Amino acid sequence: MEPSVPPCLPLPSDRAMAHYDCEVKAVLGQAVIFLKSPEERDNIVAILIITEFLNGQELTQYMSRKTMDNFLSLGLNNPNQLVRAMSLKGLSSILLQPKKVVLLRNRLAVLLDSFLKPEPKDLLGLMEILGDILHRLGTQGVGAISLKIAQHLLQLFENEKEGVRGGAIFLYGDVIYSGGKKFRQALKSHAFQALVPLLFHLADSCPDVVMKAKLTFLRCAVLLRWEFRKELFGKLAWGRGLGAENDILIYMVESNFGNYHQFLMRALVYLVSPDRHLKLVAMKFIGGLLQDYFADLCFCLKKDDVSTLRKSPRQAAPPQSHPRGCAVRPRVSAADLELLKQDPDSESRKFYKIFFEDVVELSQYVT
Repeated sequence: MEPSVPPCLPLPSDRAMAHYDCEVKAVLGQAVIFLKSPEERDNIVAILIITEFLNGQELTQYMSRKTMDNFLSLGLNNPNQLVRAMSLKGLSSILLQPKKVVLLRNRLAVLLDSFLKPEPKDLLGLMEILGDILHRLGTQGVGAISLKIAQHLLQLFENEKEGVRGGAIFLYGDVIYSGGKKFRQALKSHAFQALVPLLFHLADSCPDVVMKAKLTFLRCAVLLRWEFRKELFGKLAWGRGLGAENDILIYMVESNFGNYHQFLMRALVYLVSPDRHLKLVAMKFIGGLLQDYFADLCFCLKKDDVSTLRKSPRQAAPPQSHPRGCAVRPRVSAADLELLKQDPDSESRKFYKIFFEDVVELSQYVT
């Protein structure tokens, strides 16, 4: 009987087991037994698990490279074509062929030049190849390059093409784990900056983007070691409606005590977004923060935040390039919010009427 799996998340996979703290030894032992089974289905499950574990370092704690080489060589004689192919792939992994690390990193450097161009050709294809290389390198990591890729992907979250923004969001979940120990803290900081955009894309108009945003949002929560990770997974997988949305917001905010103001400042940018859907999601989020965490925001605000809120449009930072070709400021001031008063959209005017005074009041506080 197949396991019951929520439609919004993919089937639990060997990759998930390899990535998170699962019982690697027990699962690996069962996979070895399955590989020797006369049942074809058992052989397939076993080889998929074994080859995935080759992308991490945990495997060598329980099995020598020579033993693993013998098991994979055994798979080359299996009557099933998939088992033979995956066995061959396993034998060519960097765990068994460590010299390939240099080749893969060199290839990554070449691809990165194309990826970072203003209008790269076949952007989706580039992201797919980058993801494959990162996955093959596994815990070897790519160092400082991971930060460059992460920053560029974050800009692509708002791309008007569903495939591009979905691909960028999904790849981002791999990149934040690819820097190695030296860049882990820097990538944690970057993942924190991505939380608000990812949260907003949980309400994306494209179902595929929503699913990828859920996966990456969860991976960020795991990386940042949120307190409510288990509850968050449940809401992302099975939650529906306003209740689930509110719970996810609470898990995010309560897991980041003292940083509420950063969420607010990040969200304010979306009030001048050319995407009406994102703009409405931002209004809902900001309204929730102002209603439920106003006192905390007053306490957490920094001088730079207050200065930004008090600026007039002429004093605000110069526009930056937007993925859709529009100009968007990195920060939004109270003066900018005044423009919502004359916005043609009724929801924008309603937001201004309810919350503008709260934003102005916030600008009077500083710590």
